Amino acid sequence: AAQGWSPRNTKAMLQAFFLANYAVTIVNHWWAGLLTREVAWLACLYAVPSAIGVTAGICLFDRIHQARFRRLIFALLFVLGLVMCVRG
Repeated sequence: AAQGWSPRNTKAMLQAFFLANYAVTIVNHWWAGLLTREVAWLACLYAVPSAIGVTAGICLFDRIHQARFRRLIFALLFVLGLVMCVRG
């Protein structure tokens, strides 16, 4: 986020990072035997609100000013950092 990239490039980079991160997490859960039917069902269940969020993001992306977008990204990164600190 501090690279000064355009919002479109920042969004693409974050999407690629989160996709790779989630793919590794799923493989690790499978490898450790934690990917049960219940976990798979919950993942499918949570895909619905996720799809709604992605659709809303696509619709709103071109309407948000670049400076506001950068503030939103920094706020999101701050919150994610806090969550990681709390979880340990």
